[in-house]
Amino acid sequence: MELANRALKLNPHEYRALRAAAEAEFCLGDAELSGGSFDVALKRFQRALELYTAAAAVAPPGSNARKHDVIATQTRIAAVRFRQSQITEAIDLQTRAVDDARKLLAAQPGDRDVQLVLATSLDDLSSYRDRAGDSAGAEQARGETIAAYESLFKADPNNSRFEKLLADNYVAAALSARGRGDHVAEKRFLSLAMGHARKLAAADSTSAHLQHLLATVLINDAETKIGEKEYAQAAQTLDEAINTYDKLLAANGADRQARLRLSVAYSLLSALLTEQAKYDQAIGAISRANEALVAQAKLDPGDTQLRAGIAYYAQVKAAIQVRAGRLDEAVDTYRGALSELERVVALAPDDSLNLHNELIVRRALGEVLGEIASRPQTESSRREPTRVEAIQLLTQARDGYAKIISSGHHTPEDAQQLDQLDREIRQLGTPSTQP
Repeated sequence: MELANRALKLNPHEYRALRAAAEAEFCLGDAELSGGSFDVALKRFQRALELYTAAAAVAPPGSNARKHDVIATQTRIAAVRFRQSQITEAIDLQTRAVDDARKLLAAQPGDRDVQLVLATSLDDLSSYRDRAGDSAGAEQARGETIAAYESLFKADPNNSRFEKLLADNYVAAALSARGRGDHVAEKRFLSLAMGHARKLAAADSTSAHLQHLLATVLINDAETKIGEKEYAQAAQTLDEAINTYDKLLAANGADRQARLRLSVAYSLLSALLTEQAKYDQAIGAISRANEALVAQAKLDPGDTQLRAGIAYYAQVKAAIQVRAGRLDEAVDTYRGALSELERVVALAPDDSLNLHNELIVRRALGEVLGEIASRPQTESSRREPTRVEAIQLLTQARDGYAKIISSGHHTPEDAQQLDQLDREIRQLGTPSTQP
């Protein structure tokens, strides 16, 4: 970086000096982003964008100005804002990058690097829109992404990078299909992803990236099997995924992705055990999932999505406690989850997923308190205050869903939740006092 800056000072308008300085800033920004230093990373990428833009403007005739570097840097800035939970801004930035990539590809239709920039830009845009609750926009971008990667892989079938990116998007498409209840498409995309993942992992067993891909497909395949009540097969698949992540962490204790995905594997194991009514083991598994997130949160204290994940696992634990009949334990666990989610939503109010999870937890806590209030064994002095708090929580959840519906960015399920909450509130009655 020092040499690049020195060259830039000597030749502030020279193409090669500008590009060298831009590349140095970009690499440093990537390092900061990987380490969780989002504010520093943002400044690095913004400086890189300035330098790449200046380099493209003074590129000599016949040189490769590589305008797609400008677009790639724009997408990095959007990624930082997304990690900072500035979802709306991230979507705006990413949409601009996609539009720029389309224009560049129209001017250079045979440039494979530009094709790849457009594909990756669409990939990220789909994820951002999905996080904002724009399922239709996310689905449209995902379809374009898959088509772009299939075209790249068809043109270069021995390119393992293209094959991995294609497999990643088959997994994303499978998850999207699962979300809309299209189980046939879900299984088809997972089957395509599994074929590519096993082929790539077998070809290079030393590649962490390819082992990650295989483990990701295994996790999602296990989730599908759990949904179909194929518990023995799901357990076997999860065991393979957990072993893969344990090996990745043993090789590199700083592997953030492995730690986060390990937590997902344990959460699925917890779901599997819950379905089999093995509640103590299920709570143990979700505790292992939580431990992995807590460990990562200590390394990335500014990551609100990790805090949201910790709250989610508390929510899952509370739901298991309810199924086991441990209502008082569940109340304490739900309270902790709700408190954490309130802080997360305050930091990122436009994050649709966190907002919905907060409403889900608020409703669940209200329902458990309502059940406790209605139990004959509940002390009479506790019954009315508990009922009043239950109604208050359910009313807050109902009002939250009403606000989402009025915004225009809602799903049919949001309307169903609103109707159900109205019925639950009426059943509990109107409180005579406030807690």
